[in-house]
Amino acid sequence: MDLSEKLYDWMPVRVYPDDGGYFVDWCWMGDARFIEPFFDLTIEKRMRLPFNLAFRHRTPVETLKEVDRGLDPTGFIFHMSRCGSTLVSQMLAAVGSNIVISEAPPIDNVIRSAVGRDKRIEMLRDLVGAYARPRNGERHFFIKFDSWSTLDLDLVEEAFPNVPWVFLYREPV
Repeated sequence: MDLSEKLYDWMPVRVYPDDGGYFVDWCWMGDARFIEPFFDLTIEKRMRLPFNLAFRHRTPVETLKEVDRGLDPTGFIFHMSRCGSTLVSQMLAAVGSNIVISEAPPIDNVIRSAVGRDKRIEMLRDLVGAYARPRNGERHFFIKFDSWSTLDLDLVEEAFPNVPWVFLYREPV
């Protein structure tokens, strides 16, 4: 069994620097879908399972390259806070054929990591590929970024030049 098969039901839940490199913590997901309003809420539920309390995986970030890439991203959601973006991502997540990752801290950690631009793009592509693995027959994959990730739109566009995106906001008055 290769590493990609071993990590099939696992998702990256943390990306962080340590010991001179970057590492990934993984959470066993089984067939659970990301249906909570935010990535962290789904992970909190999964981390309460006895299996996830007892067994932890930590790998170098380069391990992401060995995991089969999933679907190509269907679309990205950028937003201004308190604008209805959570409603949009929840509507997308309600459709069983969609994978929706909403405001995942590991994505933000990669975007803001203290490595060169090319390495950030590489890590972002690898991380997104790991999230895009269909485990329940999904056919579409969306990411809702944190609001401050809009400041790094150029980096995301360079990593995924063919992915359409929307920016949601509300009238400030």
